[in-house]
Amino acid sequence: MTARRIFGLFVIISAMSWPLQSDGAKKPETCLYEVKLQSPQGDKGSLKVYVKDTYYACEQDSAGLKYKVIKNKNGVYMVKDWRKHAGKYPPGTTRESPFAILPGPVGDVKKFLAGNEAKKTGQETINGKLCDIYSYKDKLGGWNCKLWAHSKSLLPIKLVMSGAKPSDTITVTYVTYKVGLDIPDSRFEIPKDYAIGDISIPKDKVALPKPAGK
Repeated sequence: MTARRIFGLFVIISAMSWPLQSDGAKKPETCLYEVKLQSPQGDKGSLKVYVKDTYYACEQDSAGLKYKVIKNKNGVYMVKDWRKHAGKYPPGTTRESPFAILPGPVGDVKKFLAGNEAKKTGQETINGKLCDIYSYKDKLGGWNCKLWAHSKSLLPIKLVMSGAKPSDTITVTYVTYKVGLDIPDSRFEIPKDYAIGDISIPKDKVALPKPAGK
């Protein structure tokens, strides 16, 4: 093969690979999960949470009362669709993290377990699925957590959050857990016709309350 033909082949290959090389944008990390919540007092409702890098949107249904918590580039908001109103949390609120909503996995479960220094403490079969049980301490809210994850896929199946008293216990059942799906940015936007105000929280109440006795 002549030098001219080699050069021509190099140009063709370079041109074919250029779009991949020029697109340096990293694909955002995304996650969607849906859970049902139960306490010793009964049904605590459900959560549906969308996460895209540092943004998240949580849709909560508690005793028929539906509202959202949304974090976007402008801050964190409590959104009440029935009032067309969004209240903005003060800077420094722990609600800037989706782990303030639920101290369970977001995204890669293996990384989450490693980051929380989770210890494997046993196995149990739930609904025909063999699960590994992991124990860890929630760094944000102080909950003692036990996570049941499918032994092969590591998909979360159940989470139990407990405090100092039995009444603090919350059992979380995972309905859906998906990673890497496409989530549009519009999911994290406040509708333009919504009124926006500030949520007034005393400085010592900005952080997420810890379980009783912590």
